[in-house]
This record gives sequence, structure tokens and C-alpha cells, in this order.
Amino acid sequence: KRPGLDKLNRAIFHGEVKTVVVWSLSRLTRKGAYEGLTMLAKWLDKGVRVVSIAEQFDFYGASGELVAAVLFAVAKMQRDELS
Repeated sequence: KRPGLDKLNRAIFHGEVKTVVVWSLSRLTRKGAYEGLTMLAKWLDKGVRVVSIAEQFDFYGASGELVAAVLFAVAKMQRDELS
């Protein structure tokens, strides 16, 4: 359970959040690339700007969504190698 993430998602749904700054996209979800990308896409659809410090990238717009998809896939491969 991730109550902080649940609270953030509710705030985004209600339009209370304009920007989310994350350390790394890999920290968004523990369920894998698909779920992380789905969450990111929902946030972007709500007009939320998502900025990652580690990746040094602003994921706003079509090019941001493309880069996010690639980074989530790489994170999943890294996790799979560690298991």
C-alpha cells in the first residue's frame, strides 16, 4: 500500500496539482513498466507536468511520453536482472 501516492493521485484527479517532481520514474510504481507508464499517461492527460531529477527530463508532451516509455522498459529490464 502506498497512501502517499494514493493521496497524490486524488489531488491530481481533482486538479489540485500542476507539477510532479520525482527522483526517478522507476520510483513511481512497484508493479512494472506498463503500470508506471499508465499512471504517467493519466497524469499527463490531466495536464500535469512531470519532471524527473535523475533522468533530467520534463515528460510533458508527445516526446516526453515516448522517452518515458523507453525509460520504464529499461527500469523493468534492470529489475528483472536483479531477481
